[in-house]
Amino acid sequence: MAITTISKKNTFSWQLPLSVLTLAYILLAILLAKVFNFSFMTGDVNGYWQDSLNILNPFHSFHVPGYPIMIAIVNRITLGRLSPLIIMGLINYGSYIGSIYLIFRILQAAGSDDNLAILGAYIYGLW
Repeated sequence: MAITTISKKNTFSWQLPLSVLTLAYILLAILLAKVFNFSFMTGDVNGYWQDSLNILNPFHSFHVPGYPIMIAIVNRITLGRLSPLIIMGLINYGSYIGSIYLIFRILQAAGSDDNLAILGAYIYGLW
């Protein structure tokens, strides 16, 4: 009698986690802007934008140079048609989703099953 094993395919889909975390990201931005009247173009955000407008000058000593350079690149690619907040929001969102995916993969590599890795990614993403 031959014993056969059925291999379980990885049927994990990122659609639900990405949808939930994207919705949380958007709702937080709306809450801050509409309910609390928060202005996003203050402080460091404005500083990074100003740094990105002239990337040949020395950067602010407390700002990492990669972020203004990325802002400048996206601004040039879009021909300056997007607002600073949209450009920085897209960069931040991409970084956010990328880091959540890396947390998921790190937990998988550490031996966690998909459900525990998803939970860890959710906890990180909502933190």
